[in-house]
Amino acid sequence: MTPEDQPEEVIRRKYSELSPYLNERTRRMWAATEAHELGFGGVSIVARATGLTRSTVVRAPRSLRKNCVVKVTRSVPAR
Repeated sequence: MTPEDQPEEVIRRKYSELSPYLNERTRRMWAATEAHELGFGGVSIVARATGLTRSTVVRAPRSLRKNCVVKVTRSVPAR
């Protein structure tokens, strides 16, 4: 695995691309999703890669459980 493929570097690149479009809530939700996907140690990796505090990343899952409702829409009618 090259240094560019390390999880922290991948998260850093993603965050760099997305951060101009994220508000506080979506930033926390994105960070929590990435940390969850990484599993053990994910919170620390995401915090280092983004500069967000660990408490921000840790707090996000609570807000996801409490406030997140996912709407699924189809762009093509079901057959």
